[in-house]
Amino acid sequence: MVIHLRHRPEATEDLGTPLKNGSDGERIVNISPELRDFVVDYVDHNRHDVVD
Repeated sequence: MVIHLRHRPEATEDLGTPLKNGSDGERIVNISPELRDFVVDYVDHNRHDVVD
């Protein structure tokens, strides 16, 4: 499982949290199956149903 980190300044204007190095900071991060299960469980049971 992987997470894609993408620089989206238009989506972070309110949050003020763009990637530190802009587009050069974009990358793919491998995560363990256990972390994947944890994230899925969190989204399914705790996360508010919103999108940015």
